[in-house]
Amino acid sequence: MHIEYWSDMLADAGFKPSDIPTTWKEYWSFWCDKVQPASRQKSGQRTYGIGMPMGVDSSDSFYSFLTFMDAYNVKLVSDSGKLLVDDPTVRQGLIGALTDYTAPYTKGCSPPSSTSWKDPDNNVAFHNRTTVMTHNATISIAAKWLDDMNNATLTPEQRATAKKYYTESIHTAGFPTKPDGTKMVYRTAVKTGVFNIAVSEATGGVSGAFAITAIPSSSGYVSGQLTGTLRLDGNRHDENGETDCGQEYRSFHRSCSSLRRIQTRCAGEVPCRAQMLA
Repeated sequence: MHIEYWSDMLADAGFKPSDIPTTWKEYWSFWCDKVQPASRQKSGQRTYGIGMPMGVDSSDSFYSFLTFMDAYNVKLVSDSGKLLVDDPTVRQGLIGALTDYTAPYTKGCSPPSSTSWKDPDNNVAFHNRTTVMTHNATISIAAKWLDDMNNATLTPEQRATAKKYYTESIHTAGFPTKPDGTKMVYRTAVKTGVFNIAVSEATGGVSGAFAITAIPSSSGYVSGQLTGTLRLDGNRHDENGETDCGQEYRSFHRSCSSLRRIQTRCAGEVPCRAQMLA
């Protein structure tokens, strides 16, 4: 999990990176109670101190809230598999995590639309410079400007702006210390696929299966986080990867390389029918 912030917007608000607190409560208060009003006064724009992912369809919300739970040392299930939500310590930790996670929104420090954001939307708000800071499970925010600065289809001025943003303006940082003062720990999302694909010479269809582990729970991926097998019921594919459901899969039967792209293109199904088997 990464913190991304605009160092130039921070400077315009009258602050330096060294002014950013490293303790939990003070850290979030800084962006909300100090940076936001100063930024608005300086720019005359309705900027927000924090872009808080809060949409129910966003895996960013899922990962970010888990990070806040980790900050409060919340463990929902014991090592023996016992559910711990009734434990008073766990309940208090959940209350603390939920209170802190929703506070920027309830205080007006995150855009009103953030409760309906999907995965790209906190990135978009940040790129549009309507938020000074956001947090993300990947480095896609900085990577966007890296891509732009090397994109030959853009104008020299656009590439120069992208280079400045990437090399100077956007800072990537870690989270503050936990509320108890200990160092923050971070989760890692692991996505592993073991492929066993066969292509029928007679029909051009795909058959076989691949095992998937540790898949994030979001609408863009296979539902659930449990290890399982995704069974592919093969349909006819032509040489361009065209299938019976009328979607182009970039020769899925040859590479089987992008589960997310495939699902996005076929309304949540892997061509053309799939079963998630326990």
